[in-house]
Amino acid sequence: MTPHDARDLCAKHGSVLRHYEPGRVASIIIPSGEVLTVSVGTATAKIFCKRALFGWLLPKRIGDKNLADWIPEYSRLSRLQMSVARAMVLDGLINLAAQARCAGELSFAWTVLRNPIEVAVEDCGWGLMQEQARPTAEERSQSKAQELATWFNKGKALIELGGSEQAIPWFDKALAIDPRLANAWFGKGEALFRLGRLDDAKTCLGKAIEIDPQCAADWASDVINEAQKKRTDIEG
Repeated sequence: MTPHDARDLCAKHGSVLRHYEPGRVASIIIPSGEVLTVSVGTATAKIFCKRALFGWLLPKRIGDKNLADWIPEYSRLSRLQMSVARAMVLDGLINLAAQARCAGELSFAWTVLRNPIEVAVEDCGWGLMQEQARPTAEERSQSKAQELATWFNKGKALIELGGSEQAIPWFDKALAIDPRLANAWFGKGEALFRLGRLDDAKTCLGKAIEIDPQCAADWASDVINEAQKKRTDIEG
């Protein structure tokens, strides 16, 4: 999200965004007057706290976590995908941190922290296509395709970041609107396949191919590419 979006998000929860570098770091003043610094590096994400009055002498660490814990396939992503993933983690953590009234509240919440990737997709506008404002009555006839693209793109983005389990509900949303959307059946089948739920995956892929036979060729291509990628990883 943009710095303007980040400021608005913090203001919505009564906090103030003091500093924001997309994909890297953000500093937030929460209602208690404490300053939270959210930092996302190449491998870990951290949140520190200090009281604004005393400067940076003794910042208190709220928590830290390996990005791979939230994104199982993180180490296998391309450099661009890693950059996108870090930006999503930062924006998700900003959303969560901005809601804390004090550092102690966030310390407790950290133990049961929601995956910031999910937060970024659901609450921070992430996805290959941004959600639009609610359509007017005149625009409703055009909104169906847009909604389908939004749910499908969010599901695909989560799969690419290793979140196959979280991707399935987004494909289900698309299928609830259009049960004959071949791409959504295909995406759901791919997610189930990556989770090892082969019978369910076979059913979904079968429906996709029944609706659009081209999905068979797409699936074969994906399987070949995945096999080549694994072979390269092993040989490398």
